[in-house]
Amino acid sequence: MSLIFESYRPGFRDLFTAAPAQQLPDRIAITACTWHRGLQRLILASGQGTITQLHPDGTQQFLCCCGEALRCLNADCVDRLVYTKGSSARIDRSYTDGTGMVTIAVGFEDQPFAQLTNISIHSNGMLYFADCRTDDTSAVYFANPIGLVALKAGADVIAPQAVCVSTDQRYVYIADPAQRFVTKFQIASNGTLEFKQLCCYLGDDADQLQIVTMLPGEDGTLYVVTSRDIRVYDCDGMALGRIVFDAGITAACLGGKALDKLYLFQGSTLQALTLSVPGSAFVR
Repeated sequence: MSLIFESYRPGFRDLFTAAPAQQLPDRIAITACTWHRGLQRLILASGQGTITQLHPDGTQQFLCCCGEALRCLNADCVDRLVYTKGSSARIDRSYTDGTGMVTIAVGFEDQPFAQLTNISIHSNGMLYFADCRTDDTSAVYFANPIGLVALKAGADVIAPQAVCVSTDQRYVYIADPAQRFVTKFQIASNGTLEFKQLCCYLGDDADQLQIVTMLPGEDGTLYVVTSRDIRVYDCDGMALGRIVFDAGITAACLGGKALDKLYLFQGSTLQALTLSVPGSAFVR
């Protein structure tokens, strides 16, 4: 995996230390990943529906098979896995071995979800996610962790591709390339979103981006991971620089025992970047 660092501000390159890329033993393409705080391991989901954990020595341990490719993988407040799978636009939850599976959300009112983006989880257990549709009904939703019907969060969006709860758990960031910005909304006491602010300019090529995920740093840094680069912004929304890749990114997450690793996958190839500033203490 080849990396090119483009600095917009002094010191940007010093924020990252790149380890050599490694090939996963089973050579199966990874479609989603998350850091499991209980196991202190990277959990990987493949296009073949398998869930494995990656050990420090680089070996993979099989956990379960869901039968369909998993997407939007995350771990909730008690380290259960939350995900969508296959062509299904519903959110399921299970333990790492696949047991205890329940469906949390399937749609809003009588409208099933169409294309769910990544799932971001608040420290209170609330799930925030977006349904990015081809018509004009795209919306951001939140769902109670016990599986109540999902509710519209109230955000003004066009085609949201990623959502992210802020480090201080007070805001939700929404990457909406159609608006060319990452916007920031305050989380109201009832879980809805209010007080829209333009936060980070995605660039003149925003409408061509395929955003994989957004990840928060402990100091307010925001990492916008697209299929071809990472765009890094400070706490004020100023662009610090970007990291360009030679091939498409298929999955990404923050993790590591010190929460100082940014894990990136290009199919079955893993690239780990060590961050000079750790990720959010509540990595979801």
